[in-house]
Parts: sequence; structure tokens; C-alpha cells
Amino acid sequence: CGERGMKNGERGKENGEQKMKNGERGKENGERELKNGEGRTENGR
Repeated sequence: CGERGMKNGERGKENGEQKMKNGERGKENGERELKNGEGRTENGR
């Protein structure tokens, strides 16, 4: 499982880079949401 998980994790990183690019927005929103803490629930995202 671990090696498959890492192969998926490789995709996870490749997707994760896209998700980090989206996650950059997620972090920008996420920083607000972290400050609010419940902002994620409010935004539903």
C-alpha cells in the first residue's frame, strides 16, 4: 500500500501542486479562515 500510496502521492504532489496553486487561494482564504477559524464553515469551502 505504501508504494502505491507514494505513487498516488506522486500524483498527489502533481495534483498537489495544482491544489497548492488553488491552495494558494485556499491559503489566502485559509489565512482569513484560520483567523476566523470557523470561516471555512461560513464560506462552506
